This record gives sequence, C-alpha cells and structure tokens, in this order.
Amino acid sequence: MHPLFKHPLSIRWNVTVLEVAPDGCISPLCQKCQTELDIQQPQAHDPNELLGTCGECGCWHLIQVAPSGAEALLFNLPGVDFIRETLAKASKEPSRKSPTAPKSPAAPKSPAAPKSPAARSPKRRVKPRSNGKSS
Repeated sequence: MHPLFKHPLSIRWNVTVLEVAPDGCISPLCQKCQTELDIQQPQAHDPNELLGTCGECGCWHLIQVAPSGAEALLFNLPGVDFIRETLAKASKEPSRKSPTAPKSPAAPKSPAAPKSPAARSPKRRVKPRSNGKSS
C-alpha cells in the first residue's frame, strides 16, 4: 500500500437529476460553475454512461442515463485537489497521523491555461442511443 493511503478515503457525491428532452438530448451544466459540459461517450458499447467535462473550471462528471431514457443522473467526480485536501486533513488527525509518511511540500498550483473555443467540442448536446448497437 502507498504510504499516503494507509486508510480509505471517503467521498461525498453530489447528484443532480437531469431531465432528458423529448428528442433524447441532454445539456447538463457543471455542478461547480454552472457552465455547459462537454460530453463524451468513453465506451462505445454503453451509450447510457457518459463523461461530462467542464472547460471552464476543469471538473469532471459521470452521467448515467436511466434505462427508460427519460432521465439521467449527474455525479461529480473527485479530482486531485480533493485527494490532496483529504490527505492533508487526515495527516493532522492524531489517530491517523503516520510518522513514516514522507513530508514533502505540496507542489504550487499553476494556473490552468484557458481553453480556446477551438479546443472545446462543438457538439454540446448529446443524444444517448437506446441500445448498445451503433447505427
């Protein structure tokens, strides 16, 4: 086991119920900054599980479309900042503090380069397919 992960981390999921439009399209917003998400379908065989990424703040979201196709659930995915914050809090707790854990300063955060409009996906509305077959 990695020295920093001597105990399990707990995460809190923020879940948003999304309504799917009659044409089957969804246009979810980032839970953090309310910017429209860029949608990807990571697995071609599973059109009901999507990934939403925010070009504004960098947050990632998991989108699971219900089997009926009438609604979808949007979950936030924890990023590296969450992991760093959780580890920092855990190392301050006396019962969880590990004397063998390496003490290294956190790397300074560098501002993320803004994405140009050309770098973002032009397709923002996604229509989940009703079955796993491609047309």
